[in-house]
Amino acid sequence: MKKKPFFADKKSDDMTKWTNGLSAVTAFGFGIAAASLFLPDCSMTGKCLVSSAAAASTCAAVFLRSRISVLAMLVCAGAFCFISGGLMPDFAVPGPLSAKFEAGKYAVERAIDAVPFSSEDHRAITKALIAGDKSGLTRSVKKDFRDAGAAHLLALSGLHLGIIYTLARWILSFLGGSRAAAAGRSLLIMTVSVSYTLITGASASLCRACLFIWLSELSILLQRPQNPCSILGTALLLQLSISPQSVRDTGFQLSYLAVAGILTAGPVLSSCWTLSGGGAHSPMKRIWDSASVSISAQLLTWPVVLLRFGTFPRHFLLTNLLAIPVTTALIISCITATGLTAIGHCPPFVVRAADFLCSLLQSVLHIISTM
Repeated sequence: MKKKPFFADKKSDDMTKWTNGLSAVTAFGFGIAAASLFLPDCSMTGKCLVSSAAAASTCAAVFLRSRISVLAMLVCAGAFCFISGGLMPDFAVPGPLSAKFEAGKYAVERAIDAVPFSSEDHRAITKALIAGDKSGLTRSVKKDFRDAGAAHLLALSGLHLGIIYTLARWILSFLGGSRAAAAGRSLLIMTVSVSYTLITGASASLCRACLFIWLSELSILLQRPQNPCSILGTALLLQLSISPQSVRDTGFQLSYLAVAGILTAGPVLSSCWTLSGGGAHSPMKRIWDSASVSISAQLLTWPVVLLRFGTFPRHFLLTNLLAIPVTTALIISCITATGLTAIGHCPPFVVRAADFLCSLLQSVLHIISTM
């Protein structure tokens, strides 16, 4: 009797898919951890043995298609990726492309400089939120963001790329709903997301968001069902395969833990509103959904935050409920103002809107930081 592939059971429910994905990620991570503990300075003989074990386990998984063989393959793959990362610790963009991306970032910063903001603080915040350049931020602005528990807003992450992704999808909606239009839209969005990631420095959290977008768009192109948990696990495996050393990066850890918390605990917390008898379409339901996202993200990230920074943002819920909507509107308005200024047709009210939102964000964070 022919055995079914471990990861190809189409009749499995969402919980089974999540369990399979979690097992795969855990096995891969175990391989990386084992290699980091027992093979920190692996000799060439040890590297050959690990490579051989990875190749053998892969062949076994392909032919046997059993759960044990697949998990063994992932453990060996994790170890192999770690020692490969020791041989090639830095993934670098080729010279000519790197120069083009640097030129692209410089062009974005010059375009922001051309926008007639009313305050240099507003210009510096815009550069930080769009281009990832925090060099122009004053000490007082950084303090307000840090004390209010909003320092993560200044670090380019999935929030920023997600806003750009949503904006790009909305702009490209004019292409229509045909299969060809959907394919063209997905390819353009994938190009925009990877270009933005490389232009702004390709931080670990941005790479996670970029991989998430690519895998989501690929599932659209291939007309396959989208499962966020499976996409997250696949993105994690791919990112660790390319750069195993990134598992030690704080941004990497917080990014994946936050999204894992949102995908697992978020729906449970959100459903509590309906169970309590609240209206499904009331404004309070939207506020509760936003609170659920913030709480679920903190459920998994707080140990890392305490371990790495020795503190915990007391007002994280209030900060996220107030600052994230303002930041979202601010990024959209700043991108609009920068783009229209670059082509020489920016109405004054667009710049005034960006100035107002910058001032509002600063005021909100200053009030929270003094609580």
